[in-house]
Amino acid sequence: MNLCFTIGKIVSNVEFNFLYNSKFTSIAKCKIMLNNKSVIKIFGYDDIADFLYSKIRKNNLVFIYGMLLDDVIQVNHIVKI
Repeated sequence: MNLCFTIGKIVSNVEFNFLYNSKFTSIAKCKIMLNNKSVIKIFGYDDIADFLYSKIRKNNLVFIYGMLLDDVIQVNHIVKI
């Protein structure tokens, strides 16, 4: 398990979708830019997806605690700075 702690700026609009035939109900995805200008995709399920969609906007600075899966981060906790 790869835990990661990241601070970055949201650089894309949050995409929200519902999942069918899955143990999760919803998913939200977006991209963040780190200080070194690298862009990383992030996603979250259910409560995290609801928070991302309702509270997070483009250009917000966020702190993310999550797991690194291939080239994306699954968000376990997110805080708007």
